[in-house]
Order: sequence, then C-alpha cells, then structure tokens
Amino acid sequence: MTKHEDDELKSLDHDIEVGPETYENHYDDVVIGAGIIGTWTAYHLASRGRWVLLLDQFPIPHSRGSSTAQTRGLELSNTDESWMPLLLASYPYWRRLEQETGETLFEYHDLLIVTEAARGWPIPVIEDLLKKYSPGTPSRRMSAREVTKQYPDLRYRNLTAGLVDTSGAILLAAKILRILRERIKAYGGEIMDLCRVDRIDPGPPAAVYCHRRDPIFARSVVIAAGPWTSKALKTVGLKVNVPASLGAHAYFPARQGASLQEISLIHYDERQKFLAWTHPEVEYPNLVKVGLALWIPVDPDRRDSHGTGRLRHEASRYVDEHLLCLNSTAAIYEGCIFYHIDDMKHIISRHPQHPNIIIGAVAGSGFKISPVVGQALADLSMGRRPSFDISEFSVNRFL
Repeated sequence: MTKHEDDELKSLDHDIEVGPETYENHYDDVVIGAGIIGTWTAYHLASRGRWVLLLDQFPIPHSRGSSTAQTRGLELSNTDESWMPLLLASYPYWRRLEQETGETLFEYHDLLIVTEAARGWPIPVIEDLLKKYSPGTPSRRMSAREVTKQYPDLRYRNLTAGLVDTSGAILLAAKILRILRERIKAYGGEIMDLCRVDRIDPGPPAAVYCHRRDPIFARSVVIAAGPWTSKALKTVGLKVNVPASLGAHAYFPARQGASLQEISLIHYDERQKFLAWTHPEVEYPNLVKVGLALWIPVDPDRRDSHGTGRLRHEASRYVDEHLLCLNSTAAIYEGCIFYHIDDMKHIISRHPQHPNIIIGAVAGSGFKISPVVGQALADLSMGRRPSFDISEFSVNRFL
C-alpha cells in the first residue's frame, strides 16, 4: 500500500467538510447512476436517514445499462479470492431485503460448471476457495464422462471436468431494482431520471450539472455510472479506462425434458476463458436464457450503431453446437452492455484530490455483490470506514 493510499484510509474516520448549506437543491448525497450499484448505495444512505438523490440519464426503468436484465446469477463458485468475502457478506442482504419487503427476490437452482481447459481449470480453484471460505457449501466434482452421462443433451467435445454447485440461485434483477427504488422513496430519498450529467464541480459543496437543469448541490457525490464510468470520471479530472462491451441475452425454446430447464450453466473454454452461461426458464415459460461473453467493444452512447447481427448469429451457433436440449432459433433477443476493469479488480474509492467524490465500479458480475459494494460506497460518502479493507480497490492504482 502506498503512503497516499494509507493516508486515504486513515482519513475515512473523519467527517467530510462541505461548508455552509445555503443552496437550493441541496442534498446530503447525490448518487449518479441508478444501476444496481448506485441503487444499493442510495438505499443504504436513505435507510440511515440521509437526504439522498439518485440520478439516472435514462427513463427509469430502462434497458440501456448493465443492470437491466430480468435475472442475474448468484453463486459462491468463483475463481478470484478477493470476491469470496464480498459474496458471503452479500447473501444476508438479499435474504434481509426479502424479509423487509415480503417479496421473493431469488430462486435456488443448481449451477453446473463445465470446462474444456487443461486439468479441469478452474474447478480445482473453485473447490479450494469453497473449502476455505464456505466449507458447508455442497458441491460435487464430475469427470467429463459423468457430465456427458448425466447431461446427454449438452455437447462439449473437449470437456475435461464439471462441477455442480448447489449454492446457485437466480436473482430476480428487475424486481429487485424496482423494490429498492420503492424502499429509497419510503425512507425519504428522491429519484430523478432523464438527468444526464454534463459536469461535476467537486466544491465543496459539490455541484452536479445535468443537461438543461439547475445545478444540484450535495455534501458528497457517488459516481456509480456503470458503462459510463470512464466518461463520468473525466468530469472530475480522472482518466481511468473502464471499457464497455456489447452483449446479448437470447431466449431459446427448450425441447421436451431439457436439462437446462432446471439448472444454470457456466462454460469455460480451452483458453480458460469464461465463454457462456444459461439460466433456467424463470422469466418466460419454456424459454432458457443464454448469454455469451463476446466482449465486443462499444461506446455506450452508440450501442445500437453496432447492430445485433453478429450477436444473434453467435448465440444461435453456440446453441446449435453445444446445447442440444434447445431449439437453435431464439424466440426473444435482448441486447445489453457490460463493462469491466483492466486489472479485473473493483474500484471502491474516494477521489485522490476531492474526498467528497466517491467512485464505485465492479469488475465483472457486480450484481451479486452489489449490496456490500453499495454499503461500502455509502460508508465512504458519509466519511466512515467501510466494514472491509478497500485498499486494493483504490482508484489511485490507475493514476
């Protein structure tokens, strides 16, 4: 850890100084980005009695960002040890939100992981991490022959191993976002859509300038802009590469007795790359959801200019080649945007020059750990120390 990062962590114990509150449109916290990270952040702030405003550039709800799918996966199987404490800490939040609202927010479905990589990677890594962090989680390793025998309607010619993880679940993502927004309002928070942020003046107090709107003032601003993170950070003088990629969710009719009607699937190829995933028929009757990690670079403001022909073709080709249990013609197709971080580590950090500007971005599948990331960002926004060590997630590593 650098001295600058150490000083940053020590400063978390002190309140953020912002000057006199003599402005209209003044809030304790403004959160930019109403995806799952920003929404959980606003929820935590509002539940603590903060006067919070959650902003988004699109009408809410919408399908333009990276948190807008109907479902998302939740599982403990992971290849990065830094994720494990966050995953374990997130499960109680999902259950607590269910209890608080009386709504069903996730469904349990076994997860089958298949790999074509040498020596069965990443299954030994996953098993070691489960044993270390969650020894009570039942999982079962399968040989290539066992996978083929138990799931004859899946075809992977170079299969080396499989793993069944019974901690798998499907998060009802769209429903969760709606409920969190309702809870934010119930706690006294506000939500403003159609507010595209053009400029942020760190202050203090911070001023957020939305297109054709009066400035909004706040003690603290949290940037949780998802695929627009790089663009948002430029407004506060930071050049950080958080590339966006074009993705797709396609829904394919299941053949009678299809194994994928009841389980989720994750596929790693020979190059140890995460290639594809499926969800069972949770969203639409008799339709299995298939997603591909194609990583096609895209400007998030010009998503539709790339067209969807390649994505549609690749999804149908994948199903035709590997998923014999599905009809290879998709019934429903939904485009989406993903984003990632070059070193595959999250950003949970304060601005190096402006302690009242907080930055949050998750490397990869952030929906599943969003309750804990949102809590950490809320802590930072309030000048508190998060409950876990965030030193490796500092934005300073890019500067």
